[in-house]
Order: sequence, then C-alpha cells, then structure tokens
Amino acid sequence: MSAIKGLGENVTDAIVKDREERGAYKSLTDLIERLSGSINKKGLEALIKSGALDGLSGTRREKMAVYEQVLDSISHEKHSKMAGQLSLFDIAPKDELSTLEVKMPVLGEFDVETKLAFEKEMLGVYLSGHPLESYQDMLKSVCNATSLDFAYDEEEGMVNVAPGKDYILGGIASVVNIKLTRNNQRMAFITLEDLVGSVEVIVFPRDFEKYRELIEEGRKYIISGKASLEENDAAKLIAGKIIPFEEVPREVWLQFENKAELERVEDELNKIFEGNKGNARVMLYCREERQVKQVNAIRGISYAEAVIDELKHKLGSENVKIVVKMH
Repeated sequence: MSAIKGLGENVTDAIVKDREERGAYKSLTDLIERLSGSINKKGLEALIKSGALDGLSGTRREKMAVYEQVLDSISHEKHSKMAGQLSLFDIAPKDELSTLEVKMPVLGEFDVETKLAFEKEMLGVYLSGHPLESYQDMLKSVCNATSLDFAYDEEEGMVNVAPGKDYILGGIASVVNIKLTRNNQRMAFITLEDLVGSVEVIVFPRDFEKYRELIEEGRKYIISGKASLEENDAAKLIAGKIIPFEEVPREVWLQFENKAELERVEDELNKIFEGNKGNARVMLYCREERQVKQVNAIRGISYAEAVIDELKHKLGSENVKIVVKMH
C-alpha cells in the first residue's frame, strides 16, 4: 500500500492496524465506517483506482460512483453521535443493519484502458495488463523495431539499430518534455513506452510545430524517424512522422466463399456499416470468383473491438481481418 500515490504513511498504518485488530473488511461501507477519521476522499479514491479494494463487492467504476456518498453519510452519523443524537445505526435492530449498506449501482466496469491509466496514475506501473496488448497485431504489422533495439547492451557494447537508418516504433507517450532551444523555438522529448521498454524520441522545432496539437502524455503513437546513436548509451529516435493510433489508416477485410454468400448477408452487413461509421475502409473478397470489392468510401466502418466482434460472430473470425496501411 505504501506504493499507492497520495495515500500517505499514516493512512497505511491505520489500515494495517485496524485490519489486524478487527479482521478483513466486509464491504466498502464497512471499510469506510471503520477508517472514518483516518481516511479522506482522496485516500479512498487512491485505494479504488489502484485496485486495492477489488476484493470487496462492486467494480472499481461502481465504487467510484458511491464512495463520496458513503463517506459523507458515515461522517454525518458520527457527528450526530458526538452531538448526543441517536443515529439510524443506533435505532435499527442488529439484524436489519445489513439493509443500511449503500447499494452499489449496476454500472459495470471501466474499460480496460481507463483501469490501466488509473493504475499507472496511482502506482506508477500497469498492474493488471498493458494498454498496448490489444494493439499487438497492428504494432507487428507496422513497426520494424521495438525499444529493445534502441537499448544499449552492456555485454555486447552496442545497440541493435544503425545510425541514420529509418525505423518505425509504436507506443504510449509516458512522458513529454517540451523545451526551448537557444533560438526560443519549442521542441519535445518524448519517452515512448512499448510492450518491452521505452525509447527517447526527439522532436525538433520544425516537426514540433507540425505535430504540436497531437503531442501529449498518455497518447498512443506510431512514430517513424531516424536512429541517433551515442557512445555507450541507448540510441534515440529523431522523429520524422507522428501518427496517433486512431489515425493510422486501416482496412477491414471480409471474406466470403462466393458472391452468392455475400449477397445473402449483404443487407445485414449494411446495417452494421450504417450503425458503426468510422474511418476504416471495408473490402469484400469473394474466394471462388477471386474478386475484391470496396464498400463505398463514405460508409467507412469503425474498427472498435465491439464492431469487429459483431462481424466475426456473423461471418466467422477467420473471415474478418484488420489490415494496417501506412502508405
């Protein structure tokens, strides 16, 4: 718990002591009631976001929706007691106390990327996964290097990239530092984190002006550029082109046994296209005829996971493929 940002040593000690003396927490309400006076809203939020309370009923999203209400309610009850007033907890029979528990709203869970972003915010690391895991296929098809290639190998005394050669990397901008040059021009140093490590990307003033609206911490990019080597140190990438993940051109290919099979499901597919518009081109391939047809460009489709899953359910996963086009 001491690794959770914003929790504080006093709160951590209070939780450990209370748990040792009175046992495990039964619910969010039970935890807040027992720690009332020791923990504030910021501390509770940190516990929920970090996943420390996942063992209690309710999702992180549901707990985030009610924790302030629970804390305020319990604080009010305690103040009433101090003022000599009877509270609801005093009046209610013991066997009915469980009904006073705050009911968790049915909201489901945060999406994976939000959960991971909260973990990174609170712990400095991704705990339950990595936000790039669902993009592995795209990264493999687009990138020709990883951060590992740019890392300095102490034993070999070298890096796995060549000076001045073009490389394409993909990842999350975990840190962005914007600095002024001697000529008062802005440039950026981006720590680009992928699934195996991180690499420093340098964006010189001319390119910074071109991409400045896109550059921000937490955003995912495909970055192409040239390797810059330094003696006895990791190589860096000099950015030439920066493309946010959501703007990487994609095509959704749908395969059919023949034209007759395509015609049989065409109306149903058109409904999916109409209801899920996006910027991915749709390509239809009929195997028997060996024909490719592009669906009207105006009706590009979203490549969101839910949409692709719907297409796979209808056509079979082996007949749906996302192709990334970088040129």
